[in-house]
Amino acid sequence: MSEILNAALEYARRGWAVLPLTEGRKEPLGLLVPNGHHDATTDRNTIKEWWRRYPNANIGARVDDNRIILDVESANKGGVDGVARFEEFKAVDKLGPLPPTFTVKTATNGYHYHFKQPEVLKEQTIKKWLVEDAIELKFNGYVVMPPSVTDKGGYEVAAEAGIAFGMAELPKLPTGWAEKCIKPAPKLIRPERSEGRSDDGSFCERNSISVSDVLTVPSNAQKSGDWLAFAHPIHGSISGTNLHVKTNGEAWSCKRCDTHGDALTWVAVREGFIDCSDAGPIDADTFKRCVDVLRQEGIVSDVLTTIHKKERYTIDTLARWLIEHPTHLMTYYRWVIDDFHQGEWNLKTTMWRQIHRVAYHSAMALLHSDMTAPSRAGKTALMLKFLTLLPPGRKEVLTTLTPKAIWYKTLRWTTKQVPQVDSKTGEDKTDDRGNTLKRKVRVKESDPAFYVGKVIAILELSEMKDFGVLKALADEYEVGEFVHSTIIDQQSVDLKIEGPHSVMTTSVTGIQNDVARQVLNRFVQTPLDEPNAKGTADKLEMIANHDLDECTIDKDPRLPVLRRALELLWADGHKVTVTPPSDAVRNLVKTIDRTLKQDGFNLTQIRDFHTFALNAAFEKRFARGDPKTMQIQEDDVLEAWYILTTFGNFARGNLTRAEFKLLRAIPEYAEAATDASDLRQDTGLGVATINDALRVKEDPLKGQGKFLQYGYVNYIQGSKSAMFYRMDDGNEAVKKITTSIEVDGYEKPIEPLNPCPYPYKDLLAEIPDSVDSELDLEDSVEFGSGSESQEGRRGSQI
Repeated sequence: MSEILNAALEYARRGWAVLPLTEGRKEPLGLLVPNGHHDATTDRNTIKEWWRRYPNANIGARVDDNRIILDVESANKGGVDGVARFEEFKAVDKLGPLPPTFTVKTATNGYHYHFKQPEVLKEQTIKKWLVEDAIELKFNGYVVMPPSVTDKGGYEVAAEAGIAFGMAELPKLPTGWAEKCIKPAPKLIRPERSEGRSDDGSFCERNSISVSDVLTVPSNAQKSGDWLAFAHPIHGSISGTNLHVKTNGEAWSCKRCDTHGDALTWVAVREGFIDCSDAGPIDADTFKRCVDVLRQEGIVSDVLTTIHKKERYTIDTLARWLIEHPTHLMTYYRWVIDDFHQGEWNLKTTMWRQIHRVAYHSAMALLHSDMTAPSRAGKTALMLKFLTLLPPGRKEVLTTLTPKAIWYKTLRWTTKQVPQVDSKTGEDKTDDRGNTLKRKVRVKESDPAFYVGKVIAILELSEMKDFGVLKALADEYEVGEFVHSTIIDQQSVDLKIEGPHSVMTTSVTGIQNDVARQVLNRFVQTPLDEPNAKGTADKLEMIANHDLDECTIDKDPRLPVLRRALELLWADGHKVTVTPPSDAVRNLVKTIDRTLKQDGFNLTQIRDFHTFALNAAFEKRFARGDPKTMQIQEDDVLEAWYILTTFGNFARGNLTRAEFKLLRAIPEYAEAATDASDLRQDTGLGVATINDALRVKEDPLKGQGKFLQYGYVNYIQGSKSAMFYRMDDGNEAVKKITTSIEVDGYEKPIEPLNPCPYPYKDLLAEIPDSVDSELDLEDSVEFGSGSESQEGRRGSQI
């Protein structure tokens, strides 16, 4: 064996992990150890194989937590006589002599003194230099070992140190010397980006956030003055006291990493956005991610920061009362939104129940809801008003649905290291050792988790090309992420979308492409009421009242209460445990599943029935006494069944009420076929509605009529006009929905349960103005918006 292999094996025998370095240099031999000193080993077979392949490789030894090396620089390095400074340091500080130890003379005539690291240094921040530019402290990474040779000279065991090469164990660095190696504790500053500060103080001060709100201090923490010391929960601790938290919760400090910060910085460390060793001022993206986490945990409120402090407590108290009374919470919601939109009240109830899907993770299908109606029926107006009620961080509105629109929403600024490029040659720049020089750049990258925990609302969905993108959002990928490959700005892009989320769309009737039909069959169809004279008159009166009073839903004084209630309801939703239902409830679900299948519902819609039941259980967990768990109960199942059966005819057939009425009027048999003019007279529907459904001739854009494309009807060409009759699929689409079934274990037939019976106004009297009679309501505001003729209006205070 060669001399260098013998040396490598000897170091390994002593327990020092070694690695091969490039011949004649000090850098790791990347082909063998791509992770540098992290790949160092004491395994003899691996070491032999390394030096068999590269017999002239130099030797490096990893410096672990058990060793510390005093690296005395050479006398000629940078004009500083390190050896002389070393002797001067020993004399001036009167630390006493160092014990004899394994000593290496370096290629530049300096010295490496190897010592065992004493316990006093285990959880302390160690200085880089014991004496600036003269004595460097090495306590991690790796060092070059004898008999390595570089272009500046060789490394050898210092014979003058009088230490045998085969020394059994390193001596400890004396205590006095070790104490000189400890870096003094830094003066605490607020490591917060400028955007997180204002004249009112830091972000944490403005929101009254303490470190104890985001970090659990164990009961066995040791008190030391104004600090509590305990083991770091992220990277662990040897001494058990490396993490210090101020008793007033203002700051934390890690002794191992020599870092510190406030509650916001700890969230960044805890969530893995930054390493503890990198804690300090955080960039804008990390700041936003930390604030999103605080919002999800209910520590930061989008609502309360916009409300005067004198009014916050009353709003918060009423919101907490509402989440403990879910029936009244839904009533409160209906009370607000009904004052701003004239339309389908069952649809509004369904929309409310759907949105809870974004607050928790489960293996259930994603929940998709499509609001269908003719053009100008008020779909977008209702959606926008509904979205105003939601906390700002929990919704994403797409005004148009294209790959480009979805892609650009997900782009976020991030910092990356890229090679420096020579402007003349176009090649990567390198240093004198051949290492590629790099620079930091800020680039925008797609964040796959951008839509996680949000309601995705799509306001415009009318073109066939949109449906491929909608399928990417609405597909049932329950684990990991879905990748949608597309072309954006003439470049191939993999659009990654992580779940879970909830998708809501508004679409017009008459979308008759087969791909569109397949996609929309994944959605729960929830159409608006068809326009009629009374509905139009009521809407005109409402618009007039709001316009003349300059009243909009975002100015309604009830809005902060509703938003705050949702914040509280959703705060820890992602941590809620789903408890399996009882055998009786499971049997009920299975029975309804079979009934829905027989009634013509597809698998996606049946799974949405399950999700609606989970949403109900989630909303009621505070009322049931254990907010940390949710369990589907009988009333949750019956309410979910009600939601699906309410819009069942439309969900099965992708029909509006007018189209459903028309399809039912068409005869079931060819012998009784009838023409369009008779159908118009029988149903009272307009020519356009009938033509869109029963058009026989191909239209360049829309093709044949919707009923013919779907295979719902067929026709016989008469002498003057086509005569229509229903096919099997058409009969299935108008088949009566089952709303009463016999279930084993129940004495009476089971029926769907309306989660918010109408009229609901009598429940408003039970909602308290405040649950605390001692609250100071001097600065509170009165309810009152919209039409004062609305039944149930009252002048309450919050």
